[in-house]
Amino acid sequence: MRALSAMLFFALCTCANAGNGIWTSAGPYGGQVYQMAIHPTTATTMFAITRGGLFRTFDGGVTWERADQGIGALVSTLLPPVFDQDAPTNVYVMDSAGRIYRSTDGGDNWLATGAEFTGTNELPNQWLDVPGNTGVILMAYSNDATPLLRSADFGASFSAFGTGLPSPANGLSLAIKASDPTRLLLGLAERDGIGPTLYTSADSGNSWTASTCSGCTVGLTSDIPGLAYGAGSSGLAISATGQIYATVDNGNTFTQSTATFISFSGGKFKVVGHPTTAGSYWFSINNSSLSNIFRTTDSGNTISNSFAGLTANSSYTSTIAPNPPVPVLATGIYAEPGFGVTGTRRLWVSADGAGVFRAVDAAGTTFSNLDGGGASLNNGLAGVNLRTVVVNPNPSARPGPGFPGNRLYAGFGDPFFSSPALYRSTNSGGSWAAANSGLRAAQIRALAIDPTTVGITVPDLGNTVIYASGRSSQTNGYRNPGLYKSLDNGTTWSNIDSGLPQSLGTVRHIVLDPRSCVPVVFPCTTPLQRVFATANGSPSNAVVGSVTTTTFNNRILRSDSAGGSWAASDTGLPPSTNISEGINFISQNVTPLTLLISPTDSNLMYVGTFYSEFDDDPFRSFDDRANGVFKSSNGGANWILASNGLPLRTGRTNTHHDVLAIAMHPTNDQILWATTIDLQTPDSASIFKTVDGGATWTRSDTGIGSRVDIRALAVDPTDTGAGTIYASGAGSVSNPGSVYKSSDGGLTWHSISVGLPDDAALAITIDPFVPAQLHLGTTAGVWSMLQQADDDGDGIPNGQENNAPNGGDGNGDGNQDSSQGDVGSTGVALRAPSGVGGGFITSDILSGTGPNNCQQAVDVQSRLALRYGRDPIESNSSLYYGYPDDLIRFEITDCSQAVVDITFHNENFNEYGWSFRFFGPSTPGDDGTMGWYPMSSGANPRAVKVDQNTWRVTLNANQFGSYRPVSDNILFMGGPACFDDRLLVNGFEDTNAAPATCN
Repeated sequence: MRALSAMLFFALCTCANAGNGIWTSAGPYGGQVYQMAIHPTTATTMFAITRGGLFRTFDGGVTWERADQGIGALVSTLLPPVFDQDAPTNVYVMDSAGRIYRSTDGGDNWLATGAEFTGTNELPNQWLDVPGNTGVILMAYSNDATPLLRSADFGASFSAFGTGLPSPANGLSLAIKASDPTRLLLGLAERDGIGPTLYTSADSGNSWTASTCSGCTVGLTSDIPGLAYGAGSSGLAISATGQIYATVDNGNTFTQSTATFISFSGGKFKVVGHPTTAGSYWFSINNSSLSNIFRTTDSGNTISNSFAGLTANSSYTSTIAPNPPVPVLATGIYAEPGFGVTGTRRLWVSADGAGVFRAVDAAGTTFSNLDGGGASLNNGLAGVNLRTVVVNPNPSARPGPGFPGNRLYAGFGDPFFSSPALYRSTNSGGSWAAANSGLRAAQIRALAIDPTTVGITVPDLGNTVIYASGRSSQTNGYRNPGLYKSLDNGTTWSNIDSGLPQSLGTVRHIVLDPRSCVPVVFPCTTPLQRVFATANGSPSNAVVGSVTTTTFNNRILRSDSAGGSWAASDTGLPPSTNISEGINFISQNVTPLTLLISPTDSNLMYVGTFYSEFDDDPFRSFDDRANGVFKSSNGGANWILASNGLPLRTGRTNTHHDVLAIAMHPTNDQILWATTIDLQTPDSASIFKTVDGGATWTRSDTGIGSRVDIRALAVDPTDTGAGTIYASGAGSVSNPGSVYKSSDGGLTWHSISVGLPDDAALAITIDPFVPAQLHLGTTAGVWSMLQQADDDGDGIPNGQENNAPNGGDGNGDGNQDSSQGDVGSTGVALRAPSGVGGGFITSDILSGTGPNNCQQAVDVQSRLALRYGRDPIESNSSLYYGYPDDLIRFEITDCSQAVVDITFHNENFNEYGWSFRFFGPSTPGDDGTMGWYPMSSGANPRAVKVDQNTWRVTLNANQFGSYRPVSDNILFMGGPACFDDRLLVNGFEDTNAAPATCN
């Protein structure tokens, strides 16, 4: 029999430095913050929704903690958290699957209310609590029918509300008057030029009347995405066509202000009105056409957006006088309770790419992302999406006793306008700071260190030459080429764009030729000169009659002067084109991604490409354009397709699947690995290997399974034999991403993902001196792990397994668990049952169906049940199951069906009230079905008790009980639940009842 044992020791660790056998993180923090909410009476208590999840602070932003226990999917970025104004321990959020959640304890735990917005055309746009009526919520709502919904049962159900509103109509914005909550404003979406799109209510939304526009040159007929009440009877409305409207009679009549914005679409305003100064408002718009925060002091007749401190990088200044620093891309503005009345209360700003800021002054003109003592207001707020992480190979900057720790560099991968862009750690990821002086970038996709410049002592680090690439910007005044260089270890930066057009799209990769020093003496000791980069390319238009053909050039760039000048090096790549004629349009784009150079032959190079197509032209069709891996044998002067054996798109003979990453053996340039995927075809992701320089490719992904979106590969440079390779992949809550390791050149793989966030791992790097230490770039910062000896590859280090019951033989089969690939043991529970073996769980795979008879389990671990929120009793939602032994989680690879005995050592399940429950998706891979479910009840239970401390669980791939929506992997998490329902009619437990209670 095959057994695994797990210790109940963590939920989601965010410890500093690399964890021993478990992934941990300590930043960088801030990043993409989409929504905030401030407690209605306690200004230091706030929630924020980031790229990494839902977070909460109790100290005004000095420290943040994750606060999404019980929320099944990622928290939606569409709606902010909402506090119940009368009972602020009640808080509401929506998840990305459209389900409404309520917390009754201020965010410690969340439960789905039962309300869902999952229809194709359903879009909640804004919601708010109605003061004076606890449990009442109003929602501006789009479904091409009803613009306003109301819940009067704490978010359990929503229904159409309010007479006098047009139908069909879509609600965009909603405002309530703080001093008189019976007063409301509702902004609608444009209705084919039929107005008005602004309504007012004086009876808490029961009835509505259309607002009128007095003397308006542009009537109230366009989208109204922004509304707020101000001082007295004043209010402000902002339209999508750029008009600002003001009212002084609570919204009955509006007048058009003299100031206007540019027209925009798809944006959302957040507007804050000053409670005592009439005509004074602040507003933000979440739309790429505009940025920063705007203010008016005269009801919109004049507006300004000059706010000191609202920048992600003060050195990234405009080339247009007066040369302001690049502003943040604001996603919202929020007022602390008592703002405008109490002098110490302030405004807050959330930003896409730059975290959160607080106003320094009561007037709301100067902001900072530091508190008064200089501490960051973003500490713990994980929202930085990193697509590249590199380690400085200076031997004096390494982890371990007597050394200061790695110098790590991490590039922020997704912002389009404003962010710190680049972070640096001097202590192996224990803390981070921006390293962006002079860096005119919002997005960094790739980094490359010149190894000849790093030196061997700590002072030598200051001479490190670093190259960076990212998205080129065309924003007026803030243009940049997407190519950058630092001569001082990332302390200062300059653009390197000589000979290049301004627009290159996204420069996704940059790499140095390791043999390009002058003179060539290998290994090089003087700075490298030859640099290659890959990009979308620069557009060039050719017009023939009514047909415009846009060709993208400069997709591979070469510099022979260390970035001093550049030239195109993409001859032989298939063209990347857009063709338009009138309203007809067709595009076929081939974009190079990762480029590799042989360490022994500068002429030998490989590049992986990504193919995209769009056809809205009835007279033209797609050609069979080549895609996959291309090879150059002459230093990039010419490229040929080298993809034989890689999978093809359906119906194509040359268009292979996209190659998102490639990696090369450290000493053999004929051995490569490539990740492939066709985003249009389910279950198409894979890893392939070539041993003949791309002449033929064969599949090489045993142990990974299908439908794993691998985004990055890394090869251990110290393993010159078969090859040790790592692969990191994207994922979701119901189909988590993973990091995989192969120690046999890709022949077999196993996951090493204990502690890893569920979402995407987009970059991976290996410590050059301690190859067991890995660093990942994820959607929630850098995560690191120091691998421990784990002979059986189940995710539990040998040292922990050897402490299992029976002298390290947790399943009692006479063999040490640490020597068996499908046996794992480790210790200590939060509430370990007393006695020998207390706190250990042993999972014993009795049988299985698969290529290897389900012999390998990976990522065996315990999980704290409280991490997933309360589990309500089906018959009484005010009572909850207890999980005194917490949960076990494991994955069985290459397996379609398995029967597993799960033993909780020294527990007694003969006590009354025990059952066995699963936490996960009821439909594999569907975030919208995440929750708690019974496994031991019903006519055909999947979990049955077989003895005093053991449950037998039957699991099938791609069925209830497994996360993965694939037929060859089983990912399970569950555990024994306790609830004693033996209550007498008088409400007292029958203490004489037998058997004893599980409580």
